[in-house]
Amino acid sequence: MKAILIDDEELALNYLEYQLLNIGDFEIIGKFTDPMIGKREIEKNEIDIVFLDIQTPKLNGIELAEQLLEVKP
Repeated sequence: MKAILIDDEELALNYLEYQLLNIGDFEIIGKFTDPMIGKREIEKNEIDIVFLDIQTPKLNGIELAEQLLEVKP
């Protein structure tokens, strides 16, 4: 399963990546602390799942999820 991780805390991103890779069946396409950069990567790649932090600067996770659903339902 191809995944992108978005969180403004690097430590949280690394921990989530570690946990997902231990589960197996996950390919981490990218980890982003900037939700706008993560959004661009999601829009140009085929992604199965996105892990979003709810509280991120510039754009919160709920708003980003709504925008992504408009582009890739």
